[in-house]
Amino acid sequence: MLWLCLMFTLLISQGCQNESEILADTNPALESYLKSGFDKTTIAEVNFDGETVIAHPSLGVLHSTTNVQETGVDESDLVKFDGQFLYVADDPAPIFHLTSDASLSTIDIAVPEESPKEPASIYIFQPNNTPDTPPVGKITLDSKVAKIIGLYVYSSKSTSRGLAVIVHQRSEEGARTEPFHNSTNQASIYLYGINDQGQAAEKGRLRFDGKVIGSRRIDNRLYFVSTYLPELNVYAVQQAGMNIEDYINTIPLKALLPKQYTGNISTGLFDARRCTIPNPDSAGKAPSLVSVVSLDLNAPALLQATCLADDVHDIYSSAKSLYLVTRPRYDWEDRSVDTGIYKYTLANKLVEYRGLGEVPGKLIYPYSFSLGERNGVLHTVSVLARSQDELREAPGSQLKHLLTAFSESDSVADKLEIVGQIPNDSRPEKIGKPGENIYSVRFIQDYAYVVTYRQIDPLYIINLKNPQDPYIEGEVELPGFSEYLHPIGEHYVLGIGYSGADRRLKLVLFNVANPDAPFVVQELVMPESRVSSPLFQDHKSMSIVKDGEDAYRFAFPVQYSYQQGQDLLLYSLDLSVDKPIKYDGQIVYQYQQNCFPYQLAENKVQRSIIQEQNIHYIHDGKIISAFWDFPEFNNGMCSP
Repeated sequence: MLWLCLMFTLLISQGCQNESEILADTNPALESYLKSGFDKTTIAEVNFDGETVIAHPSLGVLHSTTNVQETGVDESDLVKFDGQFLYVADDPAPIFHLTSDASLSTIDIAVPEESPKEPASIYIFQPNNTPDTPPVGKITLDSKVAKIIGLYVYSSKSTSRGLAVIVHQRSEEGARTEPFHNSTNQASIYLYGINDQGQAAEKGRLRFDGKVIGSRRIDNRLYFVSTYLPELNVYAVQQAGMNIEDYINTIPLKALLPKQYTGNISTGLFDARRCTIPNPDSAGKAPSLVSVVSLDLNAPALLQATCLADDVHDIYSSAKSLYLVTRPRYDWEDRSVDTGIYKYTLANKLVEYRGLGEVPGKLIYPYSFSLGERNGVLHTVSVLARSQDELREAPGSQLKHLLTAFSESDSVADKLEIVGQIPNDSRPEKIGKPGENIYSVRFIQDYAYVVTYRQIDPLYIINLKNPQDPYIEGEVELPGFSEYLHPIGEHYVLGIGYSGADRRLKLVLFNVANPDAPFVVQELVMPESRVSSPLFQDHKSMSIVKDGEDAYRFAFPVQYSYQQGQDLLLYSLDLSVDKPIKYDGQIVYQYQQNCFPYQLAENKVQRSIIQEQNIHYIHDGKIISAFWDFPEFNNGMCSP
């Protein structure tokens, strides 16, 4: 009878609607988009056999917070520190386990058929001023199918500090049957108050249909973006002898939309009339819906939500606007590619749709760093080639890299129009020399900093002050390339990357006080070759604090080719001396079989927290702490 129940999933879900639901559920264009999407996909398949600002009152403690792209726009992470308490997410999901001899050659794959035995949890530590502290609290989620994807700390009205936990969860039945792509996915946001002893009390929760692909926190307001695919079990409908198209036509629109849940009561997540449909014929392979939600963390019931009928896979946010990024869209006839960018304003705590812009080519990875907003104008950096192979094989004279400025159109509604772009006829200088790829991009105030590389590392400084006329104001060349760029004060940029093909780690400090004549202040190259770092894919793996007017300390993990784990490198930076960057040592990771069950899980991240003169390194479930001046003498404290 399982298949019969599945067949009526949609019909049952409409029967569970709360009669007091007041959100409008009529939108003919949206209904056509969703149902035509089913027609284009499921019917065609019938014949087959088978994703830094402290939010609470200052504690007067020097400490690092999550390394974010935009100042004042917090990003979720699996490790958070509020100056007093350290929150570390632990997710014992079905994973790979190393055998007792800890040999990489004898990995035992152990994936249980049912859900994990233990639910996900968050450990709460209070490191204080000592490097060896046990946890003072623990939050255990009440669902064994919940996977933690991010944490936020914020200012709670009742307890002065709060913790928001974003999780994905799937029903046991849905996880086994896979009715329709991601359709059984749900997400929840748990809100906790944390008292002065580090004990947590749940203050509320929100559960809704969909999968969160990105979120940001500005003050105490959380913005998140989720995708949703309506559920349809084609096999069950066929087995019941029903015509697929006839069945789809009987489904009411409200049964195809995501819902939010309070206990057993469900209501629509958004008003269907607020759903933007840029292209009604673009259902493609799946009729995807995107929910854009604004939520007051101290009043979660008062959420605001809107809808977009398209498929997006990443986000970027400034303090005033939220941008949704589509996957690259290919036109195989004219051999072109572009990327869609949707803009929403965040004024007055509401989310308002402003328009769609089309970026020529593909954004540079990581995609959010290819976008930057200044005075309401969006700037993007993109590459025209459809693939890296095509880029390498392209003639050196062929235009590849573009910087484009978008502004809201004054004449066309819901459109972001191109107001400036380089290279162009009056500004023909190209971004990068023939054959060079872009390795990193960073937008900082009035400038874009772009690193390209083939044999040398040019750093380009692009002036963005006039959106109609951006231009390359300066550049500096040196061996190697930077994979990550970080602003240091007002006049410096730190680059972290490689010295060249030997892949020796290199740090370089640029002086950009005069953008038309930048220069290298210092280069520091590690002796070891074949080094990698999570920092080059995940900016949150770096921690940094400002020690004084011209002094900084920062840390990030690296992995050597001969090593199983990752070490944490420590550096200080003093702008008042001739050679500002100084290597302070490293925490050497040592695998301890009896300390913590070693797990190769997706959410086991490498993070570090700087707290006064202490450094805490979170590595695959272990917390290794040391005094900054003596990192070699550390004491790992492991989550129980």
